[in-house]
Amino acid sequence: MSNLTPTNLKVAQAKLTGKFASNEMRLISANTYLEISKLTQFMLPNYMELRTREDRAIETSLLTRTKRTVGTSRSSTHTGNRGDSATITPTWATSSDVFSMSLKQYDNNTYSMQEGLNNLFENAYLNVVESLEDDAQDFIYGDRSGVNVSTGGGGTFDATDDVYNFAAGSVDTIVQKTKTVMEENGYKGAITVLGGGKRFGELLSGCGFFQRIHAG
Repeated sequence: MSNLTPTNLKVAQAKLTGKFASNEMRLISANTYLEISKLTQFMLPNYMELRTREDRAIETSLLTRTKRTVGTSRSSTHTGNRGDSATITPTWATSSDVFSMSLKQYDNNTYSMQEGLNNLFENAYLNVVESLEDDAQDFIYGDRSGVNVSTGGGGTFDATDDVYNFAAGSVDTIVQKTKTVMEENGYKGAITVLGGGKRFGELLSGCGFFQRIHAG
């Protein structure tokens, strides 16, 4: 029910202590969103200075990779590819939540106006965080790479769904094979794995070469 009707001062009521009441406001960690947000300062270190208005367009630029077949002779003339650059236009989205309260709403209630306001703010925060995590997961899945040059790892690349498939018999070594596939595609170093479920956690157990693992 809304408007705090269940806690109106009709009968004597006892408030649950914070330890028990906190279960009502529990939140699953937004690991995907947090991992993505860590990269913002590396990709756009001054984005806060650039994004001064919602209608201001922002472009990011980079020098592109130019792949060529290496020759076998020397040349004294200035010929060949001059290189190139590219621009990317980021898109922006707004996440919001709304709430309202009445001054008289707490005149005859177990909870004070400040306690009610704190709860409204906390709910708004939790709702926005959950929305950001959902958006981050959708982005990761929808923007997955369709480029693969790996032939190792004991799996096959599905160019339709842009996923790398492993046979059921590879389940015990799937993490090691995933690292091989990533290295053959040019991604070296520590790998961040995002996933969930008990079985996922079992697959990642004992993988010391991973810097960050989120299973839950």
